[in-house]
Amino acid sequence: MKYRPFGRTGWNLSEVSFGAWAIGGSWGEVSEQAALAETFSGVDYPTGVAAVEQLRSLSPPGVSMSQFALRWVLMFDAVSCAIPGGKNAEQVADNCRASEIPALTPEIMAAVQDIYDAHVRPLVHSRW
Repeated sequence: MKYRPFGRTGWNLSEVSFGAWAIGGSWGEVSEQAALAETFSGVDYPTGVAAVEQLRSLSPPGVSMSQFALRWVLMFDAVSCAIPGGKNAEQVADNCRASEIPALTPEIMAAVQDIYDAHVRPLVHSRW
């Protein structure tokens, strides 16, 4: 199994990973104000929305944002699978169509990186 450094933590993690969010409200009640102030990752809601709007402009015509995100994840050789949500048959079918989308161009990949660097990196990299 291959391992990679995890940011500046000093940890080496396997290339195979799994992430999950709390299920069933086990985090307890959260006020709307608190929810808008910070997301789980440390990116505030307005900043996240601004980044998504810029990303939306990069998505090819007819491609949903979830398909675009899944196609982006699948562009990385270290990714052996993506585990998207599947709350109903329509969502599963929509997610499956992401595998039919042609590879994203180097220009789109660079633009996604630029959006990340501008909006997300300043808010999260100090936590690594």
